[in-house]
Amino acid sequence: MHNLFLVSSPLQLLCAIEAKAHFKTKNNILVIVYYSGDTQSSIEHTEKVAALSEWDEVIRLNSASKQSKYKEYLALLKYLKQFEYDYIFAGHLGNIQKTVVASMKKEAFFIIDDGMVTLNLHKFAFNPNNKPKRTLKQKLKELRFTLLGYKTQMRDTINYFTYFDLQPYADEQIVKNRFEYLLSTHLGDLAQDDTVYFIGQSLLADNLLDKETFIAYMQKVIDSYHGKKIVFIPHRREKAPKELEALVGDNFRIEYFHGPVEIEFVLQKILPMHIASFCSSGLMTLKKIFPDAQYDAFVLEQEDLNKRKEGIKNAYRVLSEEGFSLITLKG
Repeated sequence: MHNLFLVSSPLQLLCAIEAKAHFKTKNNILVIVYYSGDTQSSIEHTEKVAALSEWDEVIRLNSASKQSKYKEYLALLKYLKQFEYDYIFAGHLGNIQKTVVASMKKEAFFIIDDGMVTLNLHKFAFNPNNKPKRTLKQKLKELRFTLLGYKTQMRDTINYFTYFDLQPYADEQIVKNRFEYLLSTHLGDLAQDDTVYFIGQSLLADNLLDKETFIAYMQKVIDSYHGKKIVFIPHRREKAPKELEALVGDNFRIEYFHGPVEIEFVLQKILPMHIASFCSSGLMTLKKIFPDAQYDAFVLEQEDLNKRKEGIKNAYRVLSEEGFSLITLKG
């Protein structure tokens, strides 16, 4: 029997490594699915995490292929179909992931964490009381696989390997991810650091905030710490604008991490004691790994957002429920 891990982001991959250790799986196949929107930095982050653990086989989709994705997906399905699986794990559930999960023989399927996406999957997509309807576009995409004998509709029990406190529906298994592998293998010799590490988000790349509004928020964040040293860590999809670089001084600097923050702190031997952000899901991950640190979540006001207002509101609701301190900068 084999075990299959389908990932498409550094956080999913980190959680896949934890799942591999927790379930003590063998004959592990890792499939990394890259997408056209992935930046070189994002790909480098993912590959850096992949190198932290040994896999029996690693398959990369869309990494440098010039053939059609559909042909590549069909080749993957044909290859994977020759095995049977104890477990299949996946974070993102696009068409190819759903088709793989639905078409393979397995004992159990688990969703692994991908930040707030996991909460939405549990609350909406796989809530038995709230089954979303498939669009015509989705049905047409699925038809390409069903005509060749593959299944696209998952009939399995949806289980979760997660650091969130989820309440199970019916027969769901909720297995807690406590990052035990990372904690046991890498956290023994870290040096305590009282710097405020501010975790950036893709607010400008996704046009959630105008640049001027973003800079105004960051100036207020810096002022709120009254001279305490702050390190701003840009999101892997963003480069800090020159207006933010102009704020660099004795107590504020910008540092680009070459991997996910969870991993970079460990590799740099840093034990952070103060972590802040607006509403990055990284706050929740880091709190599980560094529970003794202070965490601040600065509120982005609804009237300042260009879009995704409901999603941002929901993010702050979750952070509040998880016990994070929400700090308002208005006034």
